[in-house]
Amino acid sequence: MKKSSKLLLLLMCLMMAQADSIMAASAEETSSISQKCAENVSKIQNVVEGSFTETPMYTTVHLNFRTEPSKESSVQTVLPKYQEVVQLEEANADGWCKISYKENTGYVMAEYLSDTDPMENLEYLGNYYITGYCMFDPSENGGRSDGLTASGVVGQAWHTVAMKGIDFGTEIYIDGLGYFVVEDRGVSSECVDVAVNSTSEAYALTGYEDVYIVK
Repeated sequence: MKKSSKLLLLLMCLMMAQADSIMAASAEETSSISQKCAENVSKIQNVVEGSFTETPMYTTVHLNFRTEPSKESSVQTVLPKYQEVVQLEEANADGWCKISYKENTGYVMAEYLSDTDPMENLEYLGNYYITGYCMFDPSENGGRSDGLTASGVVGQAWHTVAMKGIDFGTEIYIDGLGYFVVEDRGVSSECVDVAVNSTSEAYALTGYEDVYIVK
């Protein structure tokens, strides 16, 4: 049964129950009961007519945050996997959901949102200095231009990270950036080096962030 149908049924039951109370009440009590009945009817009608409680949600993939509910609209930014956002409205018939993120409003596909807090599956590792490096730039990847990492696999931008003292294949989450895999060996135990596409992307990453291991 749809939410609106359930609420309408609840409204009918409430009105019937309060009608019985009015019949059995004195004149003074009748006025009070009638007023409460009107207030309850108003509240339920607001829900039936489409009011929505803003709800914290979490992205389940790296997700395009668009200006309008359409794949043809411009992308404001790409939300990291596991990013917390606020759902502002019910999803429309095409599956688009209005959300807010960092004081901006826009639209994402509702199927890629979850109300399950991903932090429940994360173990805090520490606060690390985040940097970026270009895997195909020999000056930044130990003289290599083929993207080969210390683990023996070819790294991927915004997927591979280099860390010292963490096993290869370990999945991590960097607050504000998203989900990565340790596939390269870092030079400092206090740093996470994120594989990126360009020097400009690398420069934009410098700063401290909380890092978690995915359990």
